[in-house]
Amino acid sequence: MPLVPGALSLKPAIRLFLLLIVATVGATDSRPRLYRAMGEVELAHITPEQARAKARQQAFAEMISEASGVRISSKVMLINSRLASYDLVQTQDARVVNAHCNYPLKELKLSSGTRYIQQADCRGEVQRFGTQAPTISAALLPLPENAQRCRFDPQTLANYSSDIPTWQAGERFCLVLRSAEQAWVGAFGLFEQQGKTRINRVYPKPGSGRSALQLTPGKIPELTALSSAPLAGQKQASEALLLVVSSRPELMDQLVGAAVGSSVQETVENSVPMHRFDQQLGRLDLKRIDIRILPYLVRDNGLDLRSGHLTVKP
Repeated sequence: MPLVPGALSLKPAIRLFLLLIVATVGATDSRPRLYRAMGEVELAHITPEQARAKARQQAFAEMISEASGVRISSKVMLINSRLASYDLVQTQDARVVNAHCNYPLKELKLSSGTRYIQQADCRGEVQRFGTQAPTISAALLPLPENAQRCRFDPQTLANYSSDIPTWQAGERFCLVLRSAEQAWVGAFGLFEQQGKTRINRVYPKPGSGRSALQLTPGKIPELTALSSAPLAGQKQASEALLLVVSSRPELMDQLVGAAVGSSVQETVENSVPMHRFDQQLGRLDLKRIDIRILPYLVRDNGLDLRSGHLTVKP
């Protein structure tokens, strides 16, 4: 579901993933290079939509591997502005863009019975980012007991576990950021609604007059806590915070994204389609930005989301 400040309700998406960006330009041809790959997964114990998504993810990982020369094992990827969680781990700062996939279904007749293999035959460009971007540390941690704001010691991230956190609906948690160099960060909440990814700006908060948080070396900014909840009818949701990190604050001015609301409903209403954000991202100086994704799960605990339980805390 969507994020809310203080109870910043977010609808983020799924495990660690990569956003992939780099146009491969030939020496005599200015057009981006197109890559093609095939992914496949057995259509068993999953829905056809899940099978297509997993097959597509495999194909995209193959394309990135071919472009970079490094094998990809990503847990979560942002694929053509759609969030998906899988079994592979982020290793490359790249993404597949302008992709098109066909989804043939292969039938295998065996002595034990018939098996169906969902394939994804995909073509697309591979783009990279972050070659000149600052490096930061980032984590999602529970709000300390009896605390009203996210206040942490600079050593907090030293013992941070990279496991995907799980929050109960309405439970408050914190985005913890640290950098060894000057950096600017924009934080956005990602969630899926009816199969489409939507996005909200989380930090800086609305009305701050800033488009990015400034990170001072060695210091952890004190931010408002967040909370989330699955959308109506969902028992559990995979969501995420997307961080855009830059060495130049003015780059953030070009990124739009409606702010999270003071309730789940308001956050949903304020959100914008991910493809719109993705288009703007593609216009930036990609060498100078990095993209980090912090996935989490949120489970329903019986709250009535329409009653406004998720609100901004003072």
